[in-house]
Amino acid sequence: MRPVALAIALLVSLPLTPARSQIAAAAPEQQAGAIVEALRSEGIPIGTLIVYTADTDPNRLFNHPLGYVAKAAFEDTRLAHPGVTRVNPDDGGIVEVFARQDQAADRIERLDKLLVAEPAFDEWLYHAGPIVLRLSRRLSAEQATAYAEALQRLYLSADVASAQEPFTTDSIPLGERTKTTDCESQDGLPDSACTPGAVDPRVTQDTIATTICAPGYTRTVRPSTGITDRIKREQYAAYGLQGLALAATELDHLIPLELGGAPADGANLWPELYEQAWGARVKDRVENRLHDLVCAGQLSLADAQTAIATDWKAAYMQYVGGAGPQSVAPEESDDEVQSGDAPAPTDPGPAVLAPVPQDQPAASGNCSPSYPDFCIPPPPPDLNCNSPVLAGRKNFTVLPPDPHRFDADHDGVGCERR
Repeated sequence: MRPVALAIALLVSLPLTPARSQIAAAAPEQQAGAIVEALRSEGIPIGTLIVYTADTDPNRLFNHPLGYVAKAAFEDTRLAHPGVTRVNPDDGGIVEVFARQDQAADRIERLDKLLVAEPAFDEWLYHAGPIVLRLSRRLSAEQATAYAEALQRLYLSADVASAQEPFTTDSIPLGERTKTTDCESQDGLPDSACTPGAVDPRVTQDTIATTICAPGYTRTVRPSTGITDRIKREQYAAYGLQGLALAATELDHLIPLELGGAPADGANLWPELYEQAWGARVKDRVENRLHDLVCAGQLSLADAQTAIATDWKAAYMQYVGGAGPQSVAPEESDDEVQSGDAPAPTDPGPAVLAPVPQDQPAASGNCSPSYPDFCIPPPPPDLNCNSPVLAGRKNFTVLPPDPHRFDADHDGVGCERR
C-alpha cells in the first residue's frame, strides 16, 4: 500500500462519523485542513485557516522521508490579533498528518528534544495515530486539553487508532506503591514509595528477541502524548513541582521501555530533571548499556530491571563505569564559558555525554550534545555528511547550536537522504 493510502486507511480505521467522512473524502494534501475544520465543528474557536502544499510549506517537509503528507496552520480566536491577516502558529497551532504512526511518533520525539534545547520553542504537543497537533503555549493547559480531547473524540476508540495494537496498560509492579503525594526525588533517584518501578508482562526473558531486542520495538509501545501529558501533570503534583516548566523535566520510565518497563503505569514514571548532575540524559547512558548487555545475552532481563529500578546511579557506576557524570570534561559552546574560565564542579549541563554505541568510539573522547542519536565529537575539526566518523548515517536528530552545520534547513534532521 502506498504511504498516502496508508495514512487515509489509518484515519478511517474507526467507524465513520460525518467529520471523519469529510476528512476521508479530502485529497491527501487537504486532510490536515479537514481535520482543523472537524475540530472547529467540535466547538473549538478556530479562526483563519491556511492549508499548505509541497510548494508553499516553508519547512519543505512534504513527502520527505521524515516528513508529512498534509499540513495546516490555524489561529485560535482567543489569541488572534485584530486586523492581522497572516496566520501565526503562535496564535493557534499546526496540524501535521503523516503516512505512518511511527513517523508521527518520531516527529513528536524530535519536537520534544527541541523543547528542551531551545527555550524559545515552546508548544503543547499531541499525537493521535498518524496525526501531530502542535499548539501555542499561549493557550492554557485547559484550553490545550480541550483540543486533545476533541481530537480523541474524532479519531480514537482507545487512546490511539487501532493500528497501535501493541500498546498495553497491563503492568506488574516491582514493589508496593504506598504513596501518590508528598513524593521526594533525591539527587536523581525517584521516591521508591511513589515510583517503585513496574514492568510490561509481555516482555520476558523468552520474548526479548521479538520485543525489546527487535528494531523499532519501543515505538510500538510508547504511549501517546495525550496519555503522558496527563501523567506528567499528575506526577508534577505528586512530586511538588507545580510552577516548574514541563520542558525542564523528562517524564522518565524508571524501568525504560527498552528493558520492558510498563509504558503508562504511574508506578514506573516520574518527572526527572535534566539540569542536575545525575539527570535524565545521564540515565539514558545506563539504559542503553543495560539493553545492549541483555540483548547480547550477557545479563539477564530480570537482573537488568532490578538494577535500574533499585538504584540506577549504582547501576551506572557498575555497568557504564567511571566516577560518574561529573568526571566528564565539559564542552565549550557559544553559550558557555570560554577557555580558561572553568565552570563550577557541580555544573551539570555540559557534563553530560550522549550515548556512545559500542561500534562508534568517540574520536576525541567526548560527544557534542547537538547530536543525541550517536556520538559525534565537537569541532575542531569541522565535519560534513561524508566524514568517516558518521559511517554513512543519514536522517539523524540535530539540536541547536549544530556546530558542524549538518542541518542546513534547520528542521532538526541532519544529513537528510532525499
